[in-house]
Amino acid sequence: MSGVSTPRKAAKPKYRTVEEVQRAAPGLEIPEAFAPILDMTGPGQKLLTSTSGILTPTAGLPKTENVEQIENRKLARRAQNDLSAFVEEWKNLEERKAYTEMELIQQQQELDEEQRQYEQMKLFAESIQGIAKAVQDGQWDPVIEALKTVDGLDISGANEELSNIAVAAVHPFLRQATEGWQPLEDPKLNGMVPNLYKIRHILGAVTNEKAIVGQDSFMNASHKNRVKSTTPYESMIYKIVFPKIVSSINKSWDVYNPAPVLAFLDAWQGLLPKFVGSQILDQAIVGRLNDAVSSWNPKKRRNHELPHLWLFPWLQHLSTYHADPKSSTGLVSDVKRKFRHLIDSWDFHRGVIPGLSQWREVLCPSPKNDAWTPLIMNHVLPSMAKFLKNEKNFRVDPNDQSPYMASLQGVLAWKDILKPRVVGQVIVDTVFPMWHHVLHQWLTIVGPNEEIGQWFEWWRDGVFPAEIKELNAIQEEFEKGHEMIKNALRLGEKVGNLPAPESPSVSSHPVKPATVQPPKKVQAAEEVSFRDRVEDWCIENDLQFVPEKKVLHSAGPLYRVTAQGNGKGGVLVYFRGERLVALQSRGGAREKMEVGIEWEGEEGRDVLLGMAWSGVK
Repeated sequence: MSGVSTPRKAAKPKYRTVEEVQRAAPGLEIPEAFAPILDMTGPGQKLLTSTSGILTPTAGLPKTENVEQIENRKLARRAQNDLSAFVEEWKNLEERKAYTEMELIQQQQELDEEQRQYEQMKLFAESIQGIAKAVQDGQWDPVIEALKTVDGLDISGANEELSNIAVAAVHPFLRQATEGWQPLEDPKLNGMVPNLYKIRHILGAVTNEKAIVGQDSFMNASHKNRVKSTTPYESMIYKIVFPKIVSSINKSWDVYNPAPVLAFLDAWQGLLPKFVGSQILDQAIVGRLNDAVSSWNPKKRRNHELPHLWLFPWLQHLSTYHADPKSSTGLVSDVKRKFRHLIDSWDFHRGVIPGLSQWREVLCPSPKNDAWTPLIMNHVLPSMAKFLKNEKNFRVDPNDQSPYMASLQGVLAWKDILKPRVVGQVIVDTVFPMWHHVLHQWLTIVGPNEEIGQWFEWWRDGVFPAEIKELNAIQEEFEKGHEMIKNALRLGEKVGNLPAPESPSVSSHPVKPATVQPPKKVQAAEEVSFRDRVEDWCIENDLQFVPEKKVLHSAGPLYRVTAQGNGKGGVLVYFRGERLVALQSRGGAREKMEVGIEWEGEEGRDVLLGMAWSGVK
């Protein structure tokens, strides 16, 4: 194949008719001079109309053209070019016309917006004048109405200025309204709070993430840094409202009645800056709750002081560690420790520990964070079995069973909180060995008789509730007893040879609750920390173990151990690993002397006991 490319045939030029030109440029008027074009390409002269095409080559053109034909063809091409240029210019003019019309519309819109802004600013100026006059006259209603009006205005770029003006207008009225104010008795501040909520946007009460200072940074930052990060509204609330509510909580709030403080927080929701709400919780509420938990004695029968009644409503508002049952510190873990100590010495004549069942969901928020199962397995069940095995509490006595039925009924009352299967297993392990032993003695001494049959039927049909009686484990025990009676009947006079019942082997593992499948490691004894042991010892000796918030120490958190019911006096202590260190004053001076408490020795605990009672009248 040759390297020289074959020349291509030139494409035939295409021309548009007048009608096609008019369709391409709507509204364009073709001058008459362009309409009649003579075709001089062929023999003779032919007039081109609007539909015949301009300079369309015709077949059979002569191979040679004379000069006149060449000039005519050039003239036709020039006319075609002029017409095309005319069309393009028309299009450009049409586009410029459309752009100009669009600019006019946009400028009109901007003018309308300027006019609207002018009207808004005029109304704003009038409202500000009204606010200033109302503030000067000391009239609250006109001020709030004017602020509502301004809050509804759309004035771009003036949000900060509006907030400053609004806060300046509200400040004197809020300060005056809070004089002598009791927040827990009048949380809505005589109707002022709902009005503040209506203008919260103009006040700047809507959360601004850049202005929020977290709890930790608030506690650690200097006052100077804190002031820089607050808005005028936040400063107003912090200086006027915050001291009032904290003072009321510390002085007049009954911690066993959460309703007044919750009503205050609900009324001021959306108005309290985030850091102010955090400080109310951490400085006032948590402190009172800590004192209440520390002074709560679960052994006393005071139903109105049960912690689930006054502590549960706060768990959703507090820091997460307070609600974590496995946290080393926190309100829930403190209550759990007290329950644990109470369970170990609980008198089951009294039935279920008041308020314990309400703690199931709190102590077991998830299968991975389960403190409820260890409490039941390692404390409730062993304590229940120990109680029933004590002859002072329960025995099987055919002569008079009634004195001991209260103990059994108290244990059976736990079937709803532990599930019937678990309680039934405890009875099988503790009650039935005694029952079989008494039945065997009775049969071997007097032989089978009607009285034994009646006693057997009473135990089988009348002692246990249906949920317990229908358990396979319970029915098997009665089957064993029935088989013993039949064996005694078969032996007749040789009933003295009746085999004694087998002694049950003591299980080394506690009964497992039916509702929870804990990990294997939970089945081991619950780990007790050194702090737990110290707190348990304080409870045993009727001492208060209270976190100390007013005194700081470089070694870490301080705790007050005192015999006074108000949580004052006594001695300050802190934990240094697995050691307890007491801070003893030197001759009434501020200087503290560290005294290490040897906890494993009774002598060291006696020293701490003496310090706790120091100064107590």
